[in-house]
Amino acid sequence: MLLEFCSLLPHHEVSSGIISAFCSILNHMEALKSVTSPKRLFFTTYPALYTVVETNGKVDDEDKLDEISSNIDKEVSEIPHFKWGDIDMVCCCCIHDRIAT
Repeated sequence: MLLEFCSLLPHHEVSSGIISAFCSILNHMEALKSVTSPKRLFFTTYPALYTVVETNGKVDDEDKLDEISSNIDKEVSEIPHFKWGDIDMVCCCCIHDRIAT
């Protein structure tokens, strides 16, 4: 865990664990916003793992899309009382070649 935090040092690649933790913090902070503000959902780096970042042997785009969809379903299944209709904006992180998008 300490190595994860060391990735926040200047000129270091920020680890995916830190990015995912920050996404979790942002999701918890959503509850503190005004009810008139758009509701946002921040996904961790998990949904794009082995699909966008690394193919894990998959070359077919349909297989990649199925895996991303499955990963997203797994992640939202852990959110109590989740409804897609309540969300106005979705943010998803991908890391490839040391660049987060």
